[in-house]
Amino acid sequence: MPDKIITFEGQKPKEKVVDFGRKHPLVMGKMGLIILAITLVIFGFFLKLGFSSVTSYITIVAGTIGVIYFLRCWFIYSHSIYIISTDRVISMDQRGFFSRRVSESTLDKIVNVTQDVRGFVRTIFNFGDIVIQTSGSGNENSIIKLVDVPNPNEIQKKITHTASEYAGAEVEIDLGKSQR
Repeated sequence: MPDKIITFEGQKPKEKVVDFGRKHPLVMGKMGLIILAITLVIFGFFLKLGFSSVTSYITIVAGTIGVIYFLRCWFIYSHSIYIISTDRVISMDQRGFFSRRVSESTLDKIVNVTQDVRGFVRTIFNFGDIVIQTSGSGNENSIIKLVDVPNPNEIQKKITHTASEYAGAEVEIDLGKSQR
């Protein structure tokens, strides 16, 4: 965590940010592969058909789709963040240009924190999901999920340590590799 003071909208007067972050940059790799595929398709059309009005239209349409897709992916990546503060955990999951899910829980409501790292790429590059179970009605709303975060083990430790300090009691740490 940098030494600079971090603030956010809706922050309480004595609340301090313990950690914040966003998804691992590698999740943007899927976007890169799709844009590469679009570029290869355009290049293939030029090789097959040469320069013509058809290839020009295909280039304009495919380029426009690629740019919109890139902007959408970048917007989702840059607006999906998590904040761990001295009072609560907040997850802002941007799902599209006009779709966002914000979940938050005070630290005293956290009962279990699980890290879930599945797959070869996630294991090698050390990123995964953090699942925070909160006391509540037992439905979907009693779970906060931080998706594709880097160093999930460190984030899990920060959440449990901060929650333990806040509540004055230990929070259960699930060291299991995944949920089944």
